[in-house]
Amino acid sequence: MDTLRPEPFRVQRRDDGARMVLHVAGPLDLAAEEPLRRALTEALDGGDHPVLVDLEGCTFIDSRGMSVLLDGHRKADGRLVLRGAHGQVAAALELVDVRRHLPFED
Repeated sequence: MDTLRPEPFRVQRRDDGARMVLHVAGPLDLAAEEPLRRALTEALDGGDHPVLVDLEGCTFIDSRGMSVLLDGHRKADGRLVLRGAHGQVAAALELVDVRRHLPFED
């Protein structure tokens, strides 16, 4: 019998010269909370450069994931930007009005 396995969360960090980019893939939920928090902390502690969280590969987000992003934004003192939210992720962020609190790059 074939069982469905959820896609694992992954975050890849890349410096594009102007900012630190975190590429998020998979579900941004309870299991992803600590890895994303750690990646954001490392990116933000690395200097005063902007940090972009690319949600293009994010397949799901819940309140825990949103909380980590909002916490990161507060710690970043305005240096954190999101981009690439689509589908269910974009709908969830719209539902709780996250765009009012976090800047998005289109």
